[in-house]
This record gives sequence, C-alpha cells and structure tokens, in this order.
Amino acid sequence: MKVFIVHLLLILSFSPIAFAQNGLLHSGPMPGFSGKDRVNVWLQTNEPAKAKIKYWIPYDENDIYSSPEILSDAEHGNTFHFAISNLKPGKIYQYEVYINDIKQEFKEPLFFRTQPDATAGKEFSFATGSCAYTKEIDTASDEDKSIYKVYTSIAALKPDFMLWLGDNVYFENADVTSRRGMLHRYTFSRGNTYLQNLLRTSHHYAIWDDHDFGPNDADSSFNNKAYSNEIFRLFWCNNNLTEFPKRNSIANIFSWNDVDFFLLDNRTFRAPAKNARANKQLLGKEQINWLIKELKRSNATFKFIAMGGQILNPDKVFENYSRYKKEWKYLLSELDKSGVGGIMLLTGDRHFSEATMMPRKNSYPLFELTCSPLTSSVLKKELGHNNLRVEGSLIRERNFSIITIGGEGEKRFVNMIIYSNSGKPLWEKKIYKSEIYKE
Repeated sequence: MKVFIVHLLLILSFSPIAFAQNGLLHSGPMPGFSGKDRVNVWLQTNEPAKAKIKYWIPYDENDIYSSPEILSDAEHGNTFHFAISNLKPGKIYQYEVYINDIKQEFKEPLFFRTQPDATAGKEFSFATGSCAYTKEIDTASDEDKSIYKVYTSIAALKPDFMLWLGDNVYFENADVTSRRGMLHRYTFSRGNTYLQNLLRTSHHYAIWDDHDFGPNDADSSFNNKAYSNEIFRLFWCNNNLTEFPKRNSIANIFSWNDVDFFLLDNRTFRAPAKNARANKQLLGKEQINWLIKELKRSNATFKFIAMGGQILNPDKVFENYSRYKKEWKYLLSELDKSGVGGIMLLTGDRHFSEATMMPRKNSYPLFELTCSPLTSSVLKKELGHNNLRVEGSLIRERNFSIITIGGEGEKRFVNMIIYSNSGKPLWEKKIYKSEIYKE
C-alpha cells in the first residue's frame, strides 16, 4: 500500500566526511505534516541562501508546480519551511530542491504524499523511537557508525512516517544558557550524516522531553523555555492548525489515514519537582481537558496518545507520571469516563523499551508502548518494578519500533514490532480493534 516508497533511497553509506551535502545543503529535505491538500517540507542550509521546491505527480510531468522562493537567515538557523498547498488528496508527489537556483542531486528521487479522502482500510506503518544522542565529533568511530546504523535500519523498513518521542537532541549544560547554544545543538544533531536518508524517505512528526526542552529533568521553571519552543518549531514542522491553544506549548494533533495522534507536552506546564510531587501538575488540567475533548471529537479507528515520559507504569521512579499521583489519577479517570474506544499510548524516555497493559474495571485495558533509546546509552540497572509490564516485552538494547495499521472492519489491527539497532525483530504484539473498544 506504500507505492511511493518503492522509489526511495533505502541504504545510506557511512562516509567519514560528516555533515556536508550538496554544497550549501546541511540537512534534509524532510517532509513533515501531511494533510489532504497540503504538506510541509523542511530543510536547512549551511549559510543564508534562497531555495524553492518544484513538485509534480509522477507520470504527469506536464503539470509541474513551484513553491515560492524562500530566503534563509542565520538568526533562524538557515532553516526553510515550505508550506505546499492546493494539493490533490491521496496522491504521491515527486519533488526537487533548488538552492540558489542549483538543483540538488540525490541518489534517488524525493517524494511526499497527501492523505486520502476515504481512509478506513488502508494499510500503513510508522516508526517510533526516542533518546537520540549525537556526539559532537568531526569523524565518527566504528562504534559510532554502528550506533547510528539504527537510522539506516529504520529507513530500510520503509515506514510512511516517523514519530519522534522526545529527547530527539541532547542539550549540553552550556547550550541551555542561550538561544545561540540551543540553536547550535539542534543544527549539529540534525546534520548527522547517518540520519539524512531517514529524513528524506519518510514524513516526520515530533514531541519533546527534558533533553530537547532544557537541562536534565527540566520543568516549567526553566528560564529559556520560550527559546526551546521557538527552536523546536524551527526544526520540526508539525501541523500548526491543530495545536493546543496555549502559549508556548507544543501539544498537537495530526491524522494519518483513519488514525489520530495526540501529541502531549510534558514539560511546559510541569511543576518544579524539588519537593513531593504527588499533588503537583505535569500536564495541567487545561491540557488534559483539551485532550479529552479532542478524543471525544475523534472518529478515528485508533487514537494514539504520545508523551515523552511513561504514563501507565505505576512504579513511582524517575519521572514517571505516577509520581504526580493526583493528576495521574485524574487523567486515568477522565479517560475512563470518556468512553472513547481505540486508545493506545506511546512513550519514550526510559533508555529501555517495554509494553505496559493496565486493566480497567468497566472498559478495555489501556496499552502503552515505551520505546527507547535510539542512539543514547542503555539503562542496565534501576529499571524499577513495573508490575503491569507485558511479559517478554522488556528490551535492554538500542532499538526502535515499527507499528503497522492494517486489516478491515473489526479485524483492523495495530501490529507493533520492536527492532534492534541493526533491524532484527525482538518483540511483537498484535492488537485488534475489537480488543480495545468497550463492548
């Protein structure tokens, strides 16, 4: 069902010359938000430049369209956001990038896609992962190449899009003291040579966690959180029409086929954790009420809630939501009362992966997949005691997940596979629609 992917680049060769592409091109291009009639495309240059995109439906090259030309500047990291509109629904578009009027050359053609009008029954897949640390070095060692191979492994499985679950870059202590430092860290991390193929061959969406919001365990007291928000938006291109309507929040919604994704912001409103956390807020009631309202409005078959840290795990360790006992119980209670079917959860942060299943008295069980880390270190000890962990799901090595939505009607399913860094399947779970709807 993913015809356009056939043409995409699958293998990225490891070059010792890091972070230089097509002269002025630093990173990308990267398709982001995909709607029925518009798509966002991102790229970044090494210095101020002008750029445009030409695009067309393959085999119909009589109608070639061009985006307006955009100028980049150093103040905004030399990033480009192309909001391409008036597209046809359910179509695959081929495109080319021109920087300073020079066509950029790639090993394979570039494609983006729009969402169809009729959605139910289409099969698609997406990748998930979190905790992507990039070493600041000029030449990658053999060990680094092996770690960054995860990006090639993901691209080789041809997901339609990737949902980055937070800690997508790691700010250093010096970075978070200034806008310039934070901009540097994003620019450096996004320029990773081994990442480029994945950026180009799938659409991308993102949330954040502490390390790409501010310092370790950052919360609402972080002085430079406005910079965090600004720079997150410079380097990602989520849908700006469906955001949680509260200043400086990245909470958002997007749809792919017959599935809705609810992206939560677990940092902007989080109360400082210096003292007891039980009665403090993490998301805040406004964000929770917005989430419940949007869940009730959704007609999607499945509804994925994504957050940087674990939601269901009852073990009160590290930054698990259960440490914020009062608000945690409020969210779970509101989900119960909503009566909404088809809810599943996606989280990151923990530096290991696991699945959590929470039974509910008068409804279907809630299921959460935690996926971490991509390239960061693996937590070998202090895993905690998650008594809701699905047996056999604990993964203590670098990994990523591919989630496939397939089947039709009551046989529509979510199939989750956790893969090793090299692309070896480690764990799999299939859940049918009928299992996550209240009878």
